Amino acid sequence: MLVIATVKVLSVLLRRNYFALVIETAGTPRTALVSADANLVDQLVVSIMDAIDNPQAALSMQVENFR
Repeated sequence: MLVIATVKVLSVLLRRNYFALVIETAGTPRTALVSADANLVDQLVVSIMDAIDNPQAALSMQVENFR
């Protein structure tokens, strides 16, 4: 049982972290982006917040799509 518990703990610790950009409206929340790159998600959040604060701002970002 100790071996099984150790394997489970190691699998959780070695698992890759994913970060999600979730758009919440009055309806159902929608996941817009999932990435292993936290900086990419952070940059996109800041860009979206800037565009909301300043409607005249241009928002353009290219994200690779993998399925």
